[in-house]
Amino acid sequence: MSKSIRIEKAYFLSISILMIGIAMTIIAALSILDLAFTEIGNWELWIILIGIGIAFIGSFWLMTYVKNVRKFRKYMLEQSMANFRKELSNIEYLTLNLPSKYEKELKIKKKRFGLK
Repeated sequence: MSKSIRIEKAYFLSISILMIGIAMTIIAALSILDLAFTEIGNWELWIILIGIGIAFIGSFWLMTYVKNVRKFRKYMLEQSMANFRKELSNIEYLTLNLPSKYEKELKIKKKRFGLK
C-alpha cells in the first residue's frame, strides 16, 4: 500500500508552503511601504495576514516532520532488543506519518532483531 503524496513528499511540500507564505508576506509588506515592484491595491493587509497564516502552517508542518524523523532516528540507534521491542509500537506509529523509506528501514531493523 503506497502512502499519500502528503506523507511521501512532506519535507518538500512543507518547505514550499513556508516559502510561499514568506514570499506573500514580504511582497505585501513592500507594497505597503511603496517599495514593491507590483501594486496590490487595497489587499495588502489581507495578503500579509494570509501569508503569515500560510507560513505558520508550513513551519508547523516542517517542525512536526523533523521532530518525527529525529525520534525515529533515535529509536533506530537503539542497540538493545528489549528496549527496541518495548518501543516498537511507538516506532510503528511514527512510520505511519513518515515516508515509506523509513518503513523499509524499520523492516530491516526488525529483521536484524528477529522480529516479525
